Amino acid sequence: MMTCLVVENVGSILQPMNPLKSTRRKAFNAIREREKYKGSPLLLFANRKDVRMVDGNNSRGNSTVVAGNLEDAAAVDFLYEDRSVFFTDVSQEMIKRTWFNGSEITVNVITTGLISPDGLAVDWLGRKIYWTDSETKRIEVANLDGSYRKVLYWNDLDQPRAIALDPLNG
Repeated sequence: MMTCLVVENVGSILQPMNPLKSTRRKAFNAIREREKYKGSPLLLFANRKDVRMVDGNNSRGNSTVVAGNLEDAAAVDFLYEDRSVFFTDVSQEMIKRTWFNGSEITVNVITTGLISPDGLAVDWLGRKIYWTDSETKRIEVANLDGSYRKVLYWNDLDQPRAIALDPLNG
């Protein structure tokens, strides 16, 4: 039998509670202890010309623009601890970061070597971003600021698009 933990502040995500290395267990427990309150779920989505945020308890469906004036936003993920959003713009061939605190600051994270960055995932424990590029046919990783970039996988890939992580069991 598998025990799962529902982490409500990041949506309805089931995380298996398997034995973890002590450092990962400590990091996860610290975050879980900090986030015990019952917050409303947050929905982020790419809407081609912008990235939007919706409060999960908002019955009217009104959204707030987190990043606007984009050409072709494709993938989005967030880092709850920093209240920041990472997203790809396929037309600009970039990965960018912004914060959903109303600051309207957007930072270019990865600006070279991308053609069609279709998938994106943030590792909130390892503090890295992973992405797919369907045209270069690669899966890559870098630190959150874009440093220490590395190609992880490029063999036998035909237009990789989506990517997901399991930082707890990684």
